[in-house]
Amino acid sequence: MSRLTSLFGIRDGVTRAAQGGDRARFAEQFACSTLYFLCLPERFAAGLPASATQQEILAQIEQAATDLSQSQGFQPFVYLSEGQRRLPVFSSNDLVAEFAKWYALHTQRIIPLQALGVDGATIVPAFKDCDVVVLNDRTKHEYVLSATDVELVTRAGGPTTG
Repeated sequence: MSRLTSLFGIRDGVTRAAQGGDRARFAEQFACSTLYFLCLPERFAAGLPASATQQEILAQIEQAATDLSQSQGFQPFVYLSEGQRRLPVFSSNDLVAEFAKWYALHTQRIIPLQALGVDGATIVPAFKDCDVVVLNDRTKHEYVLSATDVELVTRAGGPTTG
């Protein structure tokens, strides 16, 4: 379904709401939609050079998968761009893949980013660790949450957001 959606340009509810003028509706959509955030275990932060062999890449993927399966908690991935700590959040796995491709080209490294799908409200506590929250970062559906959006999403998330 997501491939058909991207072919015909039909976007999911949270992405449509982000582009609309009703900020409260967007906040509600964000808080209750399944969104994907990225994780990158600290020991993999340096990644591998683009010249890494297939064997080195597979070994890193296996190690990262093992770490993910044994992890009890997840720290959302935040990266620095133009002096700002950006928290990328995505409405689909296809958009996660677009970002991962961009990030690998941008850093010239092979990075084992891991995507986890959760209710949007679950991501809200991570807002404090960044300067900017970006829905569908580095894709044609990118939307940078305003201060008002962040406040409304935090409220819409209810007591689970701390």
